[in-house]
Amino acid sequence: MPNSTLDRLMPEPAPDFAKPLELLEACHAKIRQHCQLLVDLCTYLETHSPDEDAHATCKKLYRYFSVSVPHHHKDEEQGLFPLLLASPQLSQDITALISKLKLEHFELDKLWLKFEPVVKNTDLVTLAIMTNQARMLQQSYDQHIEQENALLLPAAEQLLKTEQLHRLGQQMKTRRQ
Repeated sequence: MPNSTLDRLMPEPAPDFAKPLELLEACHAKIRQHCQLLVDLCTYLETHSPDEDAHATCKKLYRYFSVSVPHHHKDEEQGLFPLLLASPQLSQDITALISKLKLEHFELDKLWLKFEPVVKNTDLVTLAIMTNQARMLQQSYDQHIEQENALLLPAAEQLLKTEQLHRLGQQMKTRRQ
């Protein structure tokens, strides 16, 4: 029976490196989930004492934002963007969007840097007063990801050839080894 409780509990298998555009979109979903987790943790700590779960969540967030997100940004900046910019059919709108997205990556990294030492050191007392900054990071990522999913990835799907996508997937895989 479709959409049963069991179906909802069983996650869809993640795309692999053979489908790099789908993998980038799946990464966007994970970034959004981790931004929400950061907001939830800050909100929780406003009214609760730090506990083991909060410490574990903090460590998970640090690993994700310090390792996975930089890989993702490099996947786009060093892999996807250059492939698109090399396409003679690339529109001026997407060219301008790529410039904007690169700048946003820099700004998103700066926003994360406000959290990095706090999360790295599991300073949950300080994190408890950072809910507004966590929401700002979340909103910034939401807007950024929306543009990538709605405009950039469809353009890439249309413009990139199979061998380019294969190369992109291999670069992404190598980056994580």
